[in-house]
Amino acid sequence: MVTLALWYVLYKVPTDIFYNYEIVVSAIAAIYALPFWRTLEKFMYPILFPFKNEGYRERSINSLGACTVVAVVLTIVLVLQWNAVFYNVIAAFISLEIFSFLILSLKMNHKRSLRNYYFIQLITFLFLGAVFLYGFYFGLYEVIWFAIIGSTLFVIIKYMEVFSFFSNWKRGRGWAWKLLGLALLLWLMGKGILYVSKFVFS
Repeated sequence: MVTLALWYVLYKVPTDIFYNYEIVVSAIAAIYALPFWRTLEKFMYPILFPFKNEGYRERSINSLGACTVVAVVLTIVLVLQWNAVFYNVIAAFISLEIFSFLILSLKMNHKRSLRNYYFIQLITFLFLGAVFLYGFYFGLYEVIWFAIIGSTLFVIIKYMEVFSFFSNWKRGRGWAWKLLGLALLLWLMGKGILYVSKFVFS
């Protein structure tokens, strides 16, 4: 009912784009509240975590994975409508999906599941690339910026996680060099974003 009410408000006030985000959140919450969701959930999250018998993983991560799969499917359905009316709703879906993929790709969620960890990195990379190409093709600057920001956060997180395979950030004398490398990475990414911005938005 809340989702339908928000659709009606958006129909009456189409210029208020923030209602699109509220519609997306309430719609996902409505799907997640369905009584049979828990039964379907165990069949959906293996799409993102296909490798079994690799240790314990938090159920909340599995639930987020299943919700992300549903959100991506709904986004694809809206994209295939080829209708500009859905652009803002698609952008809202994409922003939440990027945030979800960043969480799902964290190493802390795959302590004993390295194959699932590597697989979700590939999926996240492909998703961010597809989002950027979609935004660029249709000239949706908001989506392009979502892809750029999401990619930036993804690279920073992966940079920090690389060292966690070999050492602890808080131990040893190398932490200063790691931070210096992070600063250099941020500088290079800033230069890259400026170059891409001039190329895309010119």
